[in-house]
Amino acid sequence: MSKSTEVHGADTKSKIVACVRNNEGISRHKIAELTGLSNATVIRVVESLIRNDDILEEKGCKSMPRGRPRKLLYFKGHNIYIIGIDLGTTYIRGIIEYSPAFDWRNINLMQLRGEYY
Repeated sequence: MSKSTEVHGADTKSKIVACVRNNEGISRHKIAELTGLSNATVIRVVESLIRNDDILEEKGCKSMPRGRPRKLLYFKGHNIYIIGIDLGTTYIRGIIEYSPAFDWRNINLMQLRGEYY
């Protein structure tokens, strides 16, 4: 895999994970609509996030008037470690936190700017 493909892949994965975190119980088709990614890209990346990264999971289906029912996706990364590092000119600060109930939907940059030593 080329370096440009890896970077594009990481950006695409981030978009999809953020979309699922903010819209739990969402279908692949809806992710494609919200992110502007193609259906094929969403299907490929979601499959990787389920099988390889273990970040997403499928639970349940949503019936559609026509066609197959859509499988619903949920964020599975609630039992994770959080690592933060602040590199200053004369100091290095960091934190390692295990938070099984961490709610990623409510995090913002200001919460990450706490003073940790």
